[in-house]
Amino acid sequence: MLCCYCLGRIRPDESLMVIEHFVPQSDPVRGRSLELDWNNLLGSCNGSAGAPRSRQHCDRRKGDRTVSISPLDPRVRSEVRYLANGEVTSDSKTIARDLNDTLNLNVSFLVRNRKAVLEAFCDAQERKKPGAWTAHAIDRWIEDLTSGAELLEYGEIVVQFLEKKRKQKERAG
Repeated sequence: MLCCYCLGRIRPDESLMVIEHFVPQSDPVRGRSLELDWNNLLGSCNGSAGAPRSRQHCDRRKGDRTVSISPLDPRVRSEVRYLANGEVTSDSKTIARDLNDTLNLNVSFLVRNRKAVLEAFCDAQERKKPGAWTAHAIDRWIEDLTSGAELLEYGEIVVQFLEKKRKQKERAG
């Protein structure tokens, strides 16, 4: 399982994960009616519980605040971008504020982890078959990364990198 926000690995253990209420239970309008709605219950990491607030992230940092887009919303893939340096961003000011302030997803260790996953993937592919970044190979890697029973931790950065690579190949002919 992956955290609904940072995409780090989580295990069903109460010290390592929490059940996140996307619409907080404290929401005066919808909180009570959605507190047991499956679409409102998400798995989140513990967000560095016990760390200083500046290092907390995900549900721990979010607390009772709301974010503008649910991790379950298909628009997340087009609204949220991962950069090669490991940062996560959005062209939407509201979503960017949620990523940086509400969820603190660019805290240094998450940026490092995402960057390391991307670099390890690229290095492994180059070692297997140098220069084998064909459109077919890229499509196969995307399929493997998005449909497996055990998803790659922080894998969305790799998927988005591969999708950019595929577009470059298409433009090049």
